[in-house]
Amino acid sequence: MSKISWLHLSDLHLGRDVYNEKVVLEELLMDIRKQLEINKIKLDFVFITGDITYSGQKKEFDYVQEFLSKLLVVTNLNKENIILVPGNHDIDRTNLLSVVKNSKKLLNNRDAISEIIGNEAEREIYTQGLMNYRQFIENNFSWAIQAEKAPLFYTLNKKIDGIQVSVLALNTAWLAYGDDNEKGKIILGERQVREAFDKVDNPQIVITLMHHPFEWLDWFDSNDVKQMLERRADFILNGHEHRLEIIGKGSIFGKAFRISAGSVYETRNHINSYNIVSSDISEGMASCYFRRFIDRDGGFWSEDDTLDNSICNGKIRVKLSERIVEKFPVDVEKHEKVEKKELWINPVDNNVQLFIPDMPKDLINRIREGKCILFAGAGTSLDAGLPSWYELLKSMIEQVDACGQLDENQKEELEFLINQQDFTVIAEFCKEKLGVKGFADLIKEKLNTKNKISTIHNILAEIPFKAAITSNYDNFIEKTHKNIRVILPDDINKFDKETIASFFEEDIFPIFKIHGSHDDPSSIILTDNDYRNVIFSKPKYRENLRQLFKDKSLLFVGFSFRDSSINLLLQEIFTITDGMSNAHYAFLSDIGNIKKDFFWKSRNIRVIPYQTVDGTHIILNKMLEKIRDEFR
Repeated sequence: MSKISWLHLSDLHLGRDVYNEKVVLEELLMDIRKQLEINKIKLDFVFITGDITYSGQKKEFDYVQEFLSKLLVVTNLNKENIILVPGNHDIDRTNLLSVVKNSKKLLNNRDAISEIIGNEAEREIYTQGLMNYRQFIENNFSWAIQAEKAPLFYTLNKKIDGIQVSVLALNTAWLAYGDDNEKGKIILGERQVREAFDKVDNPQIVITLMHHPFEWLDWFDSNDVKQMLERRADFILNGHEHRLEIIGKGSIFGKAFRISAGSVYETRNHINSYNIVSSDISEGMASCYFRRFIDRDGGFWSEDDTLDNSICNGKIRVKLSERIVEKFPVDVEKHEKVEKKELWINPVDNNVQLFIPDMPKDLINRIREGKCILFAGAGTSLDAGLPSWYELLKSMIEQVDACGQLDENQKEELEFLINQQDFTVIAEFCKEKLGVKGFADLIKEKLNTKNKISTIHNILAEIPFKAAITSNYDNFIEKTHKNIRVILPDDINKFDKETIASFFEEDIFPIFKIHGSHDDPSSIILTDNDYRNVIFSKPKYRENLRQLFKDKSLLFVGFSFRDSSINLLLQEIFTITDGMSNAHYAFLSDIGNIKKDFFWKSRNIRVIPYQTVDGTHIILNKMLEKIRDEFR
């Protein structure tokens, strides 16, 4: 049996609020000890992915030293098994104005960055803000002492339970001299990554640590390093975003399993979090344990089930990538006994043979005859890394909190509401608190598609739909189609039936954005008030949509049918026409016959079912490709 286990901490921010830090961290240490005992885990590593201090001051590292000394006792490890990378809060920004000014000139300049990384004197200039951090790790960890002088990165090669492990401790903070909101401006550097990989020693497992996630890198830098790391690393761990997250489930572009740690200490009433991962390589599985701090009854740590609906009691089982499994003999009997109810998240191997059913001939004919409209739901944009409904609301809550508009009772109630998935109430509250500009700025930031690629949208664009209807706010459909005309909710309400019908006669591709667009935040329909206003106060909006739904067949892709306004329209049409309207189609995953029958008998929707594979929707992409190929 070959096992490797680690504790993942990030964003401790020590030295700012010593009393409250102590409350949270003392409970943290007790919880770590308890979780290791209950789950019978023997740790091999502690990984800390940046922001161990609040402002990189020397005195703050004294608190780090004290905390790590206690952590070593709890984890029963020695210092050599604690691996750190720096974050932007570990930079001492005192007297760094010239460095800040010069660092901004390096954006979009790959050659200049490569030259600095390879030149020790230049590197010293740009990393002087990390001097206190570097001195701290060199004084405490032999892996830092043994490395070259003033490196950006550290590569550690260790044998753990017979497994040759290489850890790449990468530095994403070396040019992070701006404020905390530097998304899209962070630099890792292709040369740093390549040189780190050059120092690995025939590893069987590669673990990469970095503070900032890929989404925070400058676009050209992300293009350079993202696929390289996802293809060559087995695990990628990061921090910075102060939220716990499994990233890139079932990525078809690489085989790395990515986890964002969340923040160990932001404030006492923040949803502080950490995780433990224990991989049984011989079984081909990993157990992930997610914990969060609850600031109630004096404060305590508890299981975190908010990350994914499939997480139960703060635990989830995931399937390791084929690349890992194929290096080790798998205990097949033990592997097959894993309970089916547990979610397996596994980057899908493109070579895996998947059964793809034939597509309905009637659907193909309707598309060919120009009688089919695409209905794109939120699921079509998730593969590009855009936030889900849950994630968007979490960002709104965090922004309202950052503006200082939440009291303790409101924070507690919002946490309760989001756990209860009472999303429309949260949306109403946050939109009002943010105000017009604050709401617009957040929507534009979170739903920006610049330098993002949606594989599913690229496939959909090659299918000759007559038009598109979407409940999404992003602009992926606009980006992937030519000769478009975007029609927003006010336009739908303004036009008469003849105008709507004329769009289908012209050489354009109409896109009906029924809930608005992030390009025009004032058009967005998000809250109960918004929905009520558009349905009951704008009669032509509802009438025109109803006509579209009656005249054409719709193919629903990435849509969950939780939208009350769309369900109301479908039921209204079904009732008015006595079930004799055009049939629609919908791709839905893991659906049984009872629910299929319900959709047909109540909404005239023929469900095209498919099974998720290891928690992914790879079969949906293949089914859409099969439709696309009919028209090539």
